[in-house]
Amino acid sequence: MPIKIITSTPLLTLVAALSLCLFFSFQYPLQTTFPVGGDAPYHIKLCQDTLRASRSSVFAALSSFSKSIYPLSHAIFLLSSFLPVSWPERFTIWMSLGHIFSGLALGLLAYRLFSWRSAACAIAAWSLTTTVINTHFEDATLAQLWSLLFVFLFFERVAAQAPLGATASFALAWASHPFSGIMLTGSIVAASPFLLLLRKKISPRHNRTVIALIFLSIFSLLLSLIMIKYKYDAINYFPTNTGGFLITNFIRSSFGPFLLISPIGLFLLLKKNQARPSPITFILTSFVLLSTLLGLSHLLGLSLLNHRFQTYLVSSVIILSSLALPELIKNTFGSATASAFFLLVLFSLLSLMSWQNNSSIYSRYESKSLYQRIHPQELAAINWIKDNLSPKSTIVTSTSSRHPEWIPVLTNLNWLPVSSSNHYFNPIQEKYLNGHYNPLNPPKESDKYYAFFTNVEEVHEIVLNHPELFPIIYKNEAVTIVKTPLK
Repeated sequence: MPIKIITSTPLLTLVAALSLCLFFSFQYPLQTTFPVGGDAPYHIKLCQDTLRASRSSVFAALSSFSKSIYPLSHAIFLLSSFLPVSWPERFTIWMSLGHIFSGLALGLLAYRLFSWRSAACAIAAWSLTTTVINTHFEDATLAQLWSLLFVFLFFERVAAQAPLGATASFALAWASHPFSGIMLTGSIVAASPFLLLLRKKISPRHNRTVIALIFLSIFSLLLSLIMIKYKYDAINYFPTNTGGFLITNFIRSSFGPFLLISPIGLFLLLKKNQARPSPITFILTSFVLLSTLLGLSHLLGLSLLNHRFQTYLVSSVIILSSLALPELIKNTFGSATASAFFLLVLFSLLSLMSWQNNSSIYSRYESKSLYQRIHPQELAAINWIKDNLSPKSTIVTSTSSRHPEWIPVLTNLNWLPVSSSNHYFNPIQEKYLNGHYNPLNPPKESDKYYAFFTNVEEVHEIVLNHPELFPIIYKNEAVTIVKTPLK
C-alpha cells in the first residue's frame, strides 16, 4: 500500500508532534555540559581508535573497527567526526539525533499500520520518553538507541509487504545491537506457527515475506545462541534479581496514560486482524508479548537484563497506544474541534510534566555535590594529565569508578585499569619496602602514574608513608596523582 499524500491539517499535526520530539531530544545537549552514563567513553574511544588507525591504512582501520560489537551504530557515530566540536559534545548530539530518527521511524510505522493520527500520537508519545521511561540518555546506550530505528523500519517494511526491505532492516538491526536482533528473531520465531497456518489465507506477496523471514530468523537464532554462549558468556546473563523499574512509577509519569490504554490498542489490533489476517499482526503481537516478558522479568525473580529490554516494552506500549488513543477520542468527542482541544490540553500537560522531570534529572547530573556523573574536578585532573604528562605515560586507576574511563578518550594516553589500589601497590610494597629498596640506589624512572579518584577511594597508605617513592605530582579535591616506580 503506497503511503498516501497528507493534507494540510494532518501535516500541521505531524509537524507539531515532530517539534515536540525535537524539543525534548535537544533538551539533553542544551541542559548538560558533559555526557551522562557509563557507556559513553567506550563508544567514543572505539571511533577515535578507528580514525587514528585510518591514518596508517584502511586495513588498520578495519582491524580497529572489528573490535566493535555494534558495527553499524559505531559506523553511524563515526559520521559525527565531521562536527567541529569535542567528542563529548558529538556524543550528546548523536544521542539526540538517535532519539529523533527512531521517533520518525516509529511514526512511519504507526502511519503504515493505522493512520496519520496514530503517527502523530506515536511521535509525540516517544518524545516524552527521553529520561526515566527510556534510559538511553542516562545510560549512554548509543548503539541500542540507534538500533530502534531499524527495528521500527523492519515492522514498517513487513506491513508494506516488502520482503527485501524487511530483510535488510532485520540485518541492520542485528548489526546495530544484538539485543534488537534477538528481539526481532524471537518475535518471528514465536509467530512462525501462526504464519505457516495462515499461508493459504494471505496473498502470495505476503507469503514470500513470511518464508524469507522464517528462514532468516532460524539462521539468526542459531547464530545468536552461538554468539551469546561463546562471546558474551550467557551464564552471566542470568544473575540474581537486581530489581527493575516499577510499573507504578510509569503510571505516575507522563507515560502513564499511554501505558493504561495500550491493552485497548492490542485488542483493536487483534480485532482488525480477524477481518483481514496479516503477518505483521502476528509478528508485532509476538514482539509485544516478548518485550513484556523480558521487560518485566524482574517481577518473576529472573532479572534477564530487564533494564536493557525495557526500551522494547516502551516501544510496544507506544505502538499500541497510538492505535487506541485516536479511536478513544473519536468515540468520545462529537466534533473535530473538541478532539483537537482535548489533545492539545493532554499533550501540553504531559509535555510540561516531562520538561520539569527532565530538567530536574539534568540538574542532578550537573550538580557538583551529588556526584551523579564525572566531577568537574576530575575533568580538571584529566585535562592536567593531557597537558603535562608525556605521550608515553601510562595512567593507572582502580575500577571502583567508571569515570577514569574518560582518561584515554580525553588524553590519548595509555590507561591501565586495576581492580583496586591494593592490587597495584602491594607488589611494589613487597619489592621495595621489604629489603629490596636501597635509598642509595633508588628505582628506575617510570612513566607510570596512579590517579586516585578520591570520591570513591582513599589514597593508599604506602603513598602517604613513603613520599620519596611516590611523589604527588597533582592534587585537587577529587583526584590525587602520584608517580610510581617500576613494578
